[in-house]
Amino acid sequence: MKIEKDKLNKNKTTVADNAFASLMGDNKKGTVKISVNDIRENPNNHFSIPEEKVKALALSVYNQEQLHNIVVYEDDLGDGKHYTLISGATRFRAISYLYNNNTPEKEWHNGNIDAMIVEKPKNELDEKIMIVAANNQREMTDEDYYFIIKTYEEEYDSLKANNQKPDVDKRDYVGKKMGKSGRWVTIIKNKIEGKSEKTIRTANSGRQEYNKQFAKDIAKKYKFLTTVSAKSITFKCCDTEELNDLLAHFGIDMSYDYREEE
Repeated sequence: MKIEKDKLNKNKTTVADNAFASLMGDNKKGTVKISVNDIRENPNNHFSIPEEKVKALALSVYNQEQLHNIVVYEDDLGDGKHYTLISGATRFRAISYLYNNNTPEKEWHNGNIDAMIVEKPKNELDEKIMIVAANNQREMTDEDYYFIIKTYEEEYDSLKANNQKPDVDKRDYVGKKMGKSGRWVTIIKNKIEGKSEKTIRTANSGRQEYNKQFAKDIAKKYKFLTTVSAKSITFKCCDTEELNDLLAHFGIDMSYDYREEE
């Protein structure tokens, strides 16, 4: 089926930002022309790509040629293709759309796409982070934001597992990476995961009741007054004698014996 130009809407192409360029570093291996038939889309790319944007970009490419390179790495998976996309999925689909609509009477595109080849990512997490960085300037849906959040949460967990835990909690780490607040991160997650405000309040209420009972159990068993939260237990001492009993209970070889000078 031929492409009707008047049905295509103009659209601004997306460009990998400075963070992505920095992330590439010395990984660049060169820029070449590759047939769209030799490139596979990346299964780790969960960004939405509306069809109208693909058609709009297809018109732009037809009128002005390809303005920006896609980014790929070499990988032979036995499917007849030799490259996997990292950046430029919309451009790839646009050029594929033009190429697949060629007819004997009209060639919309020859199917060769300008691509920058980089080293294959070391692991799946690095690959996701590269994809996220490459899409930093695109218009985001809540689902797109959720994909970014989950990627940076995975990065946080990886750092923690390798004894490189950041000095902030997970949601604040993710928010900082995205230029957002930790609360914003929680709001997006709750929205996508279907957690209502009522559900959240109920969960918080349940935790508070549990914490109160936990504090009572400590007081009953160990005779220590405590305040329990999700992140800490605060022990309350009535006097220095009780404080020293607490220190001794935990095996701390110190005692508090400050005295005012006469």
